[in-house]
Amino acid sequence: GFGNVFLKAVATNSIGWYAVSEQGFASRSLAPPQEVISCAPPSAAVPDVFTQLDLRAGLPVGAGSIFSSSAIAPLACAGDDVIIFFGMALGNISKSIDNGSTFSQMQQDLGTSVSTFITNINTSTSGETVIASTASRLAVSNDGGNVFTDITSRYLSYFISEYEITTVSADPVCQNIFLTLEGSAANDEQGLGLLSKDYGFTFEELESGFSASIDVAVATLISNDGNGLFVLGVEGRAAYSNDGGYSFTQTTQRQNSGATSSSAPKGLAVSDDFEIMIAYYENGYAAKSINGGVSWSALQRGLGNSNSAATINGLAISGDGLVIVAVFDSGVHTTSIDGGSSWYQSTSILPSSGSPENLTSIVTNNARWYITTNQGKLFIGEEDLIAGP
Repeated sequence: GFGNVFLKAVATNSIGWYAVSEQGFASRSLAPPQEVISCAPPSAAVPDVFTQLDLRAGLPVGAGSIFSSSAIAPLACAGDDVIIFFGMALGNISKSIDNGSTFSQMQQDLGTSVSTFITNINTSTSGETVIASTASRLAVSNDGGNVFTDITSRYLSYFISEYEITTVSADPVCQNIFLTLEGSAANDEQGLGLLSKDYGFTFEELESGFSASIDVAVATLISNDGNGLFVLGVEGRAAYSNDGGYSFTQTTQRQNSGATSSSAPKGLAVSDDFEIMIAYYENGYAAKSINGGVSWSALQRGLGNSNSAATINGLAISGDGLVIVAVFDSGVHTTSIDGGSSWYQSTSILPSSGSPENLTSIVTNNARWYITTNQGKLFIGEEDLIAGP
């Protein structure tokens, strides 16, 4: 339609094609729906790079080998041996200092006589300070997890008698600790927030707008200085505070945009700068924020899983927010290398032989990715391979 003119540039968004000429003319062509070009790379572009390690050797067997939580020294450099802590069923904590090749079992039961699931683990950058919790216990170790001190009775007995611990988050040195709890039926099952700025020696109750904004927390984040707090609630609502928890502002929209109220949130992943956040849910829903949780946009349902309604059991994000890996039941895991714009499902299930296992969690230190299963197995992948050719 331009005639005999020089074309200078062409661009496309995969639906429309736009050309401009040296003389200033412009033209647009819309491709038929069946000819729309997909931005997603082929599924074969990302190989199955997770190698299996059976962690039962030297660890509890049976129900005690099931993973319930995990933490990794967050600032370990690529190529260095990293320190990993896994919370196991029956109150066991296991530690690896060689990237997960071997594990040793730490003190059981967090210094108590109660055996129950370890629901939360946080570790300092060095791995020396470890904070772990069950529903009714909070314990701290200052020697890399060898000995835990139960601080529940000294500092939290009043709250624990009426509430159960739901989430624990801490800064890289574990000085600032953000603790959330869920009330009993007598307390209308509402949530409660507590903040410590002195390594857990004292806790202050957060009152202004906390319960009204998010009710019961599923996942939390805390900034390095302890002033920035972010909470994802059971109903998909979220709230943030920039003043150390004295006031909370609810975010502009529900995080599971397009989901029904029955799509309960499962967790939250965040980039190194705390700006990029991804909230993930039951029924395959997920949403992304690029401004620290202030506003959100929905991601592709299922995140590349051929079963788009499958529950996302775990999700981890690289420090720069570009590489994302999600894990599901039946050994399925999916990957994005462009910050969540496009996804592809791995060509094989985990484990690669035998019956597929439900993948329960994933954690990363930007160099390696660790996936756990409901049968006590661990899979390790390298980021340069996960990102594909």
